[in-house]
Amino acid sequence: MELNCPKAQGYRKLKIKYRLGIVYFNLKQYQQAIEFYQQSLVITRKIGDRFREA
Repeated sequence: MELNCPKAQGYRKLKIKYRLGIVYFNLKQYQQAIEFYQQSLVITRKIGDRFREA
């Protein structure tokens, strides 16, 4: 996969949002964590990654 293709860019954004969700969860800032998890789910669906969507 080419590094600058839209799917690769989406995957990078997905990882960042998901990891930020983990950080906020560990800080017990649950609402902020949920927001980042939801954003990562939107990106997951947009790039068509059914494995991570599950």
